[in-house]
Amino acid sequence: MGNAARTRITRFALLSCAAVLLAGFACAADWPQWRGPNRDNKVTDFKAPATWPKTLTKKWSVTISSKNDGGESSPLLVNGKVYAFTRKGNEEVTLCLEADTGKEIWKDKYASNPKFTGDKSHAGPRSTPAIAQGKIVTLGVGGELSCLDAATGKQLWRKKTETVPQFNTASSPLIVDNLCVVYAGTLTAYDLNTGDKKWQAKGVTSDHASPNVMTVDGTNVIVAQAAGKSIVGVGMDGSQLWTVPFNADNTVTPIVEGQTILVSGKGGTAAFKVNKDGNKFTAAELWKQTTDKAPKYYTPVLSTGVVKDGLLFGMGGGNTLYCVDAKSGKQLWKDSTKRGECGHLVNAGPVIIYVGSDGKMVVFEASGAAFKKLAEYTVSSNSGITGPWSDPIITGNRVYVKDSAGTLTLWTID
Repeated sequence: MGNAARTRITRFALLSCAAVLLAGFACAADWPQWRGPNRDNKVTDFKAPATWPKTLTKKWSVTISSKNDGGESSPLLVNGKVYAFTRKGNEEVTLCLEADTGKEIWKDKYASNPKFTGDKSHAGPRSTPAIAQGKIVTLGVGGELSCLDAATGKQLWRKKTETVPQFNTASSPLIVDNLCVVYAGTLTAYDLNTGDKKWQAKGVTSDHASPNVMTVDGTNVIVAQAAGKSIVGVGMDGSQLWTVPFNADNTVTPIVEGQTILVSGKGGTAAFKVNKDGNKFTAAELWKQTTDKAPKYYTPVLSTGVVKDGLLFGMGGGNTLYCVDAKSGKQLWKDSTKRGECGHLVNAGPVIIYVGSDGKMVVFEASGAAFKKLAEYTVSSNSGITGPWSDPIITGNRVYVKDSAGTLTLWTID
């Protein structure tokens, strides 16, 4: 891209931000996929207030699903529009809303009647869509993979994946190198433009976890679970580049920090360093806290942590917040308060923000010295199975929260 093009884009962005600021909001950064732009739940445009308000301001709230069918799919924010993937009756629905008002711009829907085997209480979509190159990709509960025009909602292609897990899909699509990568029984890549299947990574299966991507010496590598018993690196052609044993039979996404991978699950928590020598990749264990010698909080099964300045913050199997040294695995602190069954942590610069299925938003210092709560708010009137199981969007002074009851709300920190 030339300097003139960069200047035009920068000028357009600044003018867009100015318009948003005049409307009374801080300028919002895009949140185009599961766990944000880099799949790490790091926010780049949040500025903590000097004094946290006693309450948040509710700007708007809309019902987006039939009762209690909102699902666990997280909302997205791109170009001033909020996207939500949800369920209404026997149909799965993709909605595009104005980010400032919650007003519907377009919607797409299709019939969906998956078989539920013990998971009917989670009837709504669990998979978070991904947006890239003007397209939005969704993966339905029953394995329907759809690609829509993100501006208009026009269907570009749709197909049924070959197999779904026992409790249906929860893995979120990854878009990389013009490929849409999803777990369709086996980790599978589809051409983003046509929907044609490009490859399947043999033996790389997962029930509910989502893949991630890392760059090793200029080479993109997909990081994924394999049958819940190992973490593998997969090349852009579907080849397996490296594998390390780890009991990760859960929904937790591998965390990528440079060439280091942090993984958590039923087997505890571990860190691995990936290296490349010529065409050969290796993954070496840095540390591991296994379940036979580690406290329960090292075994999160529903919540993926965040890394900030060499510290790993998470919510463990005991539903409590904790912090460990990401370089050594050493415990630094653990809070005693029990939170919701499912919770999401966001690295918001000087603070970490938790939003969970208990309907609460908790703000605490990004410190390894001790747990220090700065503020706590109720962001949903629902809790438990109908509370917020989705990752929030935090940008500028805005907090978008979706709960499984079927409500999407914009709060602001004023």
